[in-house]
Parts: sequence; C-alpha cells; structure tokens
Amino acid sequence: MADTATVAAMVEQLYIERHRRRLRLREVADRMGVSGAALSAWERHVSAPRAQHLIAWAHALDRQLILRTHYGPMAVTSLPDLTALLVSERKAQGLLQREVAAASGLRQSQICEWESGNRPPTAPSLIRWLAAFNWHLDLPARDP
Repeated sequence: MADTATVAAMVEQLYIERHRRRLRLREVADRMGVSGAALSAWERHVSAPRAQHLIAWAHALDRQLILRTHYGPMAVTSLPDLTALLVSERKAQGLLQREVAAASGLRQSQICEWESGNRPPTAPSLIRWLAAFNWHLDLPARDP
C-alpha cells in the first residue's frame, strides 16, 4: 500500500541520516523518548512507528516533516497540532467522521479515537487519514 511505502521511505531517510551523522541508535532513541529496541525495530522495518514517534524522530535528527495541503506546505511540529488541523478541516468541509473513514479506508472508531486524543495513529494510518483530504506528508531531502 502507498501508506506503508511512504512511511518506509521516510524511515529509510531517517536511518540514513542517523548513520550519515554517525549517531548511535541509543542516542537518537533517548532524544525521542523511546527505547532503543523500538527504534531498532522501526529502522529494520519490523514494525511501524506511531505518528508522534515519526515526528519526534525527524526532530531528533534536526529534520522537519512537511504537510502538503491545498493551503500550501506547513511544518509539522506535533501530533496534537496536526490532529487539530485535521479536525478543523473535516468540520470546515462539513464531513462526518464516518465519511472521512470511508474516504480513507479507515474505521470511524479510529478517527474518533485519534480526534479525541485517546490513541495516536500509526504513521501509515496517519498517511491514510491525510489522504482523505488529499493532503500528504513529506520528509524533504536534506541539502548536501
């Protein structure tokens, strides 16, 4: 699926960046507030990070995720801010959670949990949620 491939490409970029900067896995994991085992599993594509961990990972490496919307590109600073933006957009478009879920291939209960802050989405699920609004998450290439 495109969502999984998108996240895998970002993970690969972050893995390469960590090695380019000669940072130890433990050091980056500490900056993110996660275990070294979790970061290792993400780098090896054994599991997918939650959305807030992908954002923190980029920040830990001084990188910035960019949200591409019809309003223009925006820097992603936190999952709560991004969630608030998604809720605002859903309401501005007059959409119900179930309509967003249908457009994204997700369940309405997931959208409800994420919007209420009860449970963060995985990074691939976030990609699908954004796609319901024709929005995209990007990790721009670092200048050489």
